[in-house]
Amino acid sequence: MLASLKHSAIVQAFAALLVGRAGMLASWSFVPDDIRFSWLAPVLVLDSVILGFQLSLVRRAIRAQGASLSSYFLVILSFVILGLVGVTALNRLAVASMKDAPDVEATMYEVDLNGAARLEGMIDFAHYAALKSLLEKDAHGVRVVHLNSTGGRIPAARGIARLIREAGLDTHVSGTCASACTIIFIAGNARTIQPDGRIGFHGYRLLSTIATVDVAEEERKDRAAFLAKGVTATFLERAYSVPHSEMWFPSHRTLLDAGVVTQPN
Repeated sequence: MLASLKHSAIVQAFAALLVGRAGMLASWSFVPDDIRFSWLAPVLVLDSVILGFQLSLVRRAIRAQGASLSSYFLVILSFVILGLVGVTALNRLAVASMKDAPDVEATMYEVDLNGAARLEGMIDFAHYAALKSLLEKDAHGVRVVHLNSTGGRIPAARGIARLIREAGLDTHVSGTCASACTIIFIAGNARTIQPDGRIGFHGYRLLSTIATVDVAEEERKDRAAFLAKGVTATFLERAYSVPHSEMWFPSHRTLLDAGVVTQPN
């Protein structure tokens, strides 16, 4: 029966779906990482609506040509398989953006006479690119990174932390360092804090309605990195038990005893 439908609207709809999905995935790979997650759910919803519309057209075409019900279900199955392939591909592209920080043009960090670079505001890949560029041009001039951030993107924070570890830099909290900022702070060799500074911790959560990552696995990765830098397991258990909607700001003594801060004020 499918042979008799070769030149029908069913084949045309099927081809349109293939071309449309290929174009969507190709375009998605060029979407900047800093907006990819926020657009993932809307794009998938829109794609599902389009898929449903195409299926309704196929149903009409089959009815008009008097095809059997089994032919209809076979075509429906093909569409569903393509739909699952598309969703899986989009999820993989979104997860891949968490692994490597791309080069993004950004304003250079300011470095004072004491070799201190400053990172302020919401953490993003622009911070990663700026610090990377600075280290490539003046690797010996930077000795410490001063932090004042309430958080931001965890993938970007991990990239910055890697740069700090590789360069053997110190870190210092000059204001507030919370959430993703702690990943950067604990990457430092010597870790210090201003007398009025504070460091905040909480557990992770998935911001997207689509399961693009395993939250428990992401926590495990950062716990391992913290343990490797001398932070106690007891402290980490307490820190990650805090709901994402809240923030725990331990005392300076607690931070020092737990190995989060390496030197007293």
